[in-house]
Amino acid sequence: MKGKTEIKAGGITVTGAKVGMGVAAFLFLFGLIFLALVLQDMSPSEMGLTALIGLFFLGFLGACLAMMVFYWRLIKAGGQAKPDSLLEFQHGTDTGPAGEKGDFSERLRKLEALKEDGLITEAEYLQKRQALLKEDW
Repeated sequence: MKGKTEIKAGGITVTGAKVGMGVAAFLFLFGLIFLALVLQDMSPSEMGLTALIGLFFLGFLGACLAMMVFYWRLIKAGGQAKPDSLLEFQHGTDTGPAGEKGDFSERLRKLEALKEDGLITEAEYLQKRQALLKEDW
């Protein structure tokens, strides 16, 4: 059974994901330039320090790449969502055995509660409600 990853109400918006992607890309490029400048300024006799700096930058650049992939997947999952709408990112398409999706009426009640609490807009509520009604239940 695959785990399910979700970003729900109170999560990140499409605009936020795009800003995060831009920041991660900027940090990646900054890290590459900074690494080149640091390595250029070091003397060949400092091999241990060079290796340590290289490992640090490898981790830093890897973290930047991971952030870019995360935000790219969010943006891609958002599709044509409005810039200020919350993204709902779900990992995996397996629903498992029957009944694992949750009770249909419970899901509708949860959606209604999100709308009443002001966590989703009326348009988002109607869109998600229509999607729920189209599912097999």
